[in-house]
Amino acid sequence: MNETLKNRIVSAGFRRAILLALIGAVMMSLTVAYTVSSTNLGNRGLTLAYETFSDDADVVVASKRIFKQRSNAAAAGESAPGVEASSALPQVNNALQKNKWAYEFEVKEAAANSFQSGENFKIEVYMDDGTTNDLLATLYMKQDTVDDGNVEGVTVTVNTGEGKVVGDVFSIIITRQ
Repeated sequence: MNETLKNRIVSAGFRRAILLALIGAVMMSLTVAYTVSSTNLGNRGLTLAYETFSDDADVVVASKRIFKQRSNAAAAGESAPGVEASSALPQVNNALQKNKWAYEFEVKEAAANSFQSGENFKIEVYMDDGTTNDLLATLYMKQDTVDDGNVEGVTVTVNTGEGKVVGDVFSIIITRQ
């Protein structure tokens, strides 16, 4: 066999082996990110590659959107005990300003009746813009009346501030009180 042809075949094989090894490493890192569990996290959560792990299986946080606020809105739920959770997902927010960026997410029960009558929750929202990790809002929700047939919760909207930079990492800490 021609020596140049042998070198090309070996070189192509070596490149394929390196490419397969890189693909394998990426796949392994993705697998690791999805197999981390929340066992023994205590009162903490763990964020890994935009996946959030929590130690409270009864509470679900679902990110919805980042958007420019269309109008001003007065604060709702800034003091305890807060806004009553319901299946209509009522609004909980800090003061919102027209044409400013806002972050919206839902806080809900994992299943109907996950929240018990008389429970109160504190919702802290932090934004990391790559330079600082700022507390944007501390808000409150409560569960006074349980709706046996429906999942209940709130929609949370938070003003992200005056800056033109919107953080790419939001941390949400929910504490039962």
